[in-house]
Amino acid sequence: MTTARGTGEQGMVGKLLVFWLIVLAVIVVAGADAGKIAWAHFHVASVASNAVSDGATTYRDTHSATKACAAAAATVSAGDANLKIIPHGCKVDPGTGRVTITVTKQVNTWVAGRLGFTKKYTTISDTESATPPSL
Repeated sequence: MTTARGTGEQGMVGKLLVFWLIVLAVIVVAGADAGKIAWAHFHVASVASNAVSDGATTYRDTHSATKACAAAAATVSAGDANLKIIPHGCKVDPGTGRVTITVTKQVNTWVAGRLGFTKKYTTISDTESATPPSL
């Protein structure tokens, strides 16, 4: 009677390899989603900052809150078509000329937007304020 070597461990290397490949795939997907979300935070803040600056400059030149908010909205649309100013998200303080906008964006991710406990991280919102430049 002959016995095969490693009878108790047959197939363990293959199972271990499959396990680690699955772990690696989960890490890659989570990292990609986290990267998309982090980039979106930076991008939303950058576009909002440019928009509020344009709005404040327009308010300084025209003294019109409507035109200032329209300029900010145009800058937001030009910066990212998926980025939106929330309803009543543009405010102008007539005393100081300070323009404040709140923008939001839904990030398209592989997994994070589809899981209940991570879905909240895929909606990016940013509020920026600026006063008109003095020059």
